[in-house]
Amino acid sequence: MKQDLFQVATIIFSGIIFLVVYPFEVNAETDVNTEKGPRAGVFPSKESGIHVHGDLVISDSVNRRGALREKRSTPRHYFAMLPYGMVWHHGAPADIRDLPPDIHMHGRFLLPMEGEEKTIPLTDKLIKDHENHRYNHAILLEDDVSFYSRQGRSWKVLGFEQGGGPAPRLKLSVEPVGPEIEGGINKAALFDIDDSTRIWQKRQLVSRQAIRPGQLVQVNLTWGPFDSLAATDVWLDEDSLGASREIQRNRHLKLIRSRFLPGWIDAVKNYDSGGGEVTVTFFGGMDSSLYSDIRKSQKVKICNAENTLRTWNYHQEHASHATIIEKKDIKNPPLGSSDLQVKLKVVRMVDGFRPGRIVRVKGPWTYVLLPWDEHINSEEAYERSKKMILP
Repeated sequence: MKQDLFQVATIIFSGIIFLVVYPFEVNAETDVNTEKGPRAGVFPSKESGIHVHGDLVISDSVNRRGALREKRSTPRHYFAMLPYGMVWHHGAPADIRDLPPDIHMHGRFLLPMEGEEKTIPLTDKLIKDHENHRYNHAILLEDDVSFYSRQGRSWKVLGFEQGGGPAPRLKLSVEPVGPEIEGGINKAALFDIDDSTRIWQKRQLVSRQAIRPGQLVQVNLTWGPFDSLAATDVWLDEDSLGASREIQRNRHLKLIRSRFLPGWIDAVKNYDSGGGEVTVTFFGGMDSSLYSDIRKSQKVKICNAENTLRTWNYHQEHASHATIIEKKDIKNPPLGSSDLQVKLKVVRMVDGFRPGRIVRVKGPWTYVLLPWDEHINSEEAYERSKKMILP
């Protein structure tokens, strides 16, 4: 009975995430040209890009970049998050900084955004051997439990098997329950499991003996020896998965309330006497309470940012005060967009307030002074931030 409830909860949860991340319709203002990268101020179509998966082996949380490695012998697939790129961890909104090293991730990767073609350095040989590395800007990045739960997938435990070969390892034998998924595992699988695997039941860590045939479970994975997949976490019930999800959700809320809600500018109107009006569409993939905070606000602050979402060193102290003069709900927002657009009357216009440029808006959240190195604080820092430095 409990397993049936876990599966039902998983399906309900997947529907909620589906509405946020993969809307049923794409509005007319999306970019449907998949041969070119997306343009500033225009969200790409849902069909754009390719599926990429692998372990997160490089992570640059300040500039929202990293690298995935699919197999032991394949080159790293370096990537940058699009400004509206969304990250999910444990089924909740996240940031690159929340992802542990070597966690297995699934992503939707597009060609670079216009003007960002040199962000990820590529060689002719790499492109010749691995043409898909041209797709190196991510609109969606999620761990296994987010990826499979969102699409109604769980795993039925078949039992344990003792692997053979030169490095024998215990295996968790499972079969998929739910729909076939593009880029996913759609047949029975064996996951390495050992004493380092965290097994969760009733919000507590339990022993491997708690895993029994017939259970429906959720898992997170990482690379195992000889290109196998190893389980880092196994959730035996919805209570445990829900607790992990809630912890990540609160970590996300703490981050965005201090760094502000990101979006981009759709239109600008300058006043002759100074100040003006700025229309902002917020990016998607954030917790719904953050958008609700903006909807309930009249006074906010706004500052300009770059495609990395990094702000300049006047992020908090010198952000322009603004009044919300209009709020608009967006029907069927495209992937990457929220359903909220606002028109702001700003006290002070800055050079970064231009159509297509990135901004961050502060709602009714506690004042936080950010670490200095998260800001872009000089022209040199700005130039460094424009290109990923490969190890």
